[in-house]
Amino acid sequence: MDPEAQNQPEAAAKLPIADLQTWKRKLIEMGGFEHLLDTFVGLPIAAIDSKLTLRCIESLLAALVDLTKLDPALLDAVLKRKEPLVQTSLTYIHLIAKFTLKIEE
Repeated sequence: MDPEAQNQPEAAAKLPIADLQTWKRKLIEMGGFEHLLDTFVGLPIAAIDSKLTLRCIESLLAALVDLTKLDPALLDAVLKRKEPLVQTSLTYIHLIAKFTLKIEE
């Protein structure tokens, strides 16, 4: 693979399945899963005021879910942080509901 292509965000999406799995495992090994968990819990979102913010949260959650499917042992890291994850998730659900009501008006 072209070394410059590895630096492009869309490069991972174009990898063959075997390479994509390898890329995801390397991401996990390098602490990427924990970083994504930290990001999810630590995002200072007080309101969802655009579909872009909503898409960012969705993409972050999709990455976390995808990685836990690849390596179910990662659920241990989730369980160790269940209180802040549950609180953050409840906050996001509330903000998403408020945003949905707002755009329906």
